[in-house]
Amino acid sequence: MAQKYPIHPDFRLLKYLHMPFNRVILAVENFFLSLLYHLQPNTKGVVRRRHRIMARDGYKIKLDFFIPKHQPGPFPAIIYYPGGGFVMPATHIHRYNLSKIVGDLKIIGVMVHYRLSPKYPFPIAFYDAIDALEMLKKNHKDWNILLHKIMLAGDSAGGNLAAGVSLYEKDNHNEIYPQMLVYPALNRGAESESRRLYYDAPMLKKTTLDNVAKVYFRNGYQGMEKYATPCLHPEMSGLGPCYIETAEFDPLHDDGICFHQQLLKAGVASRLLETKGTVHGYDVIRKSPIVMKSVKERHAFIREMLTHDLLQE
Repeated sequence: MAQKYPIHPDFRLLKYLHMPFNRVILAVENFFLSLLYHLQPNTKGVVRRRHRIMARDGYKIKLDFFIPKHQPGPFPAIIYYPGGGFVMPATHIHRYNLSKIVGDLKIIGVMVHYRLSPKYPFPIAFYDAIDALEMLKKNHKDWNILLHKIMLAGDSAGGNLAAGVSLYEKDNHNEIYPQMLVYPALNRGAESESRRLYYDAPMLKKTTLDNVAKVYFRNGYQGMEKYATPCLHPEMSGLGPCYIETAEFDPLHDDGICFHQQLLKAGVASRLLETKGTVHGYDVIRKSPIVMKSVKERHAFIREMLTHDLLQE
């Protein structure tokens, strides 16, 4: 089959991968993804500790803390919401990437295992994301976290949560956090050129986005559309600095561009990295020079936001 998009050769194998939406296949795939997550070793010098916190409805949310060994702390922290279309769990790639950040930058990384659709539709994952942050703030001394040095981050659906929580915290608590959003889902429907052009791109198709909307938002937005689709938020001024990374042949490419442009218009510092020849989820190919450059840029932003001034003290 001829290659429809001029995807970089590093990512040619990804053309065979797409997110499943058959419930049986999804359940099987999620089982193996969870297994791979647990089998993934940490970066050298990093330990993982699992804790559970109480959500507002009594459910116990699982959090994985990735902590530098033999370091006294307290530490800056990056709270990470993993992507997966709101239907798939954190993968071994998520664990590897967060563990690498922790090992390289000597900060705490917190992986939030929010509840998934189709069992749990919006706004449950969004509330889990908020509740995890609120509990970490409340108990920051117990977790050895510097309260004034917290970043919110996520990829794809997790980028949606990170942006939504950042906006919610600004609006409701007047608290500001830097954000790192990797090929994030921030808009809706077919309201962008990239969603029309790359409707059948590898890894993420328009039909997948349509299915997410039907399953995750099946109960509607419940008055929180501006957090469910952050590009539609009417007032972004006052948000913290943001790093946004996009993939070229990705239906969500323009979501990141839209958010970046609106942040700049609102006077918010925003840094955009548009990767070329890439598809959604391209960073699963760890050894690609394109991926390594992206990782370097992510780490540089985190260092600037969370550790730069601490190193100078």
